[in-house]
Amino acid sequence: MVWRGRPGLWPTAFRVLHLRALLFYWALVAIGFLAWGATGGPSVGSLAADLTWLIVVALLGTGVILLLAWLIRVTSLYVVTEKRVVMRVGIALPGVLNLPHEQIGSVDLRRNRDGSGDLVLTPVGEERIGWLFLWPHVRPWHWKDPIPALRALSDVQEVGDLVASVVRERTGQLESSARSESPPARGSGPRVQEAVS
Repeated sequence: MVWRGRPGLWPTAFRVLHLRALLFYWALVAIGFLAWGATGGPSVGSLAADLTWLIVVALLGTGVILLLAWLIRVTSLYVVTEKRVVMRVGIALPGVLNLPHEQIGSVDLRRNRDGSGDLVLTPVGEERIGWLFLWPHVRPWHWKDPIPALRALSDVQEVGDLVASVVRERTGQLESSARSESPPARGSGPRVQEAVS
């Protein structure tokens, strides 16, 4: 085993489950209520009751998102070995994705400003895994052709460098052994890329 880790709690809540967008929405609704009250809309008592209910709903919604982020964190495990990347995923229906290094076409890094981010592992070949099985451990906004991803890593740069070097070393060994047996077809073999956005 070269590395093991889990999604971070706060990156999962804010980046994967979009808690920031929900907080922004609730803030806009509260501003709307206050603006309505300032223009002589509802009575002070009615406005206070509306704002109280909004705060209750916002707190409950935030609690649900944080609970889901925590469940994703504790039920997920990412393991990188010298030969494969293994992802144990799933809250209600746990499953294991086993991705040998030679089946990884590219390793793409997506880093956020806070240093957290995602590591997207694009597989080679025609076989694909279902989006529902992978979620949320999948590249965002790719429903038709889901791509596995190590999501919400707190130290994504360090893990990305490690995974890229291990995959590059392994696939280089495979290519050199294949070359000694027979020349490979042009354009064959996996490639490793590191893209930072």
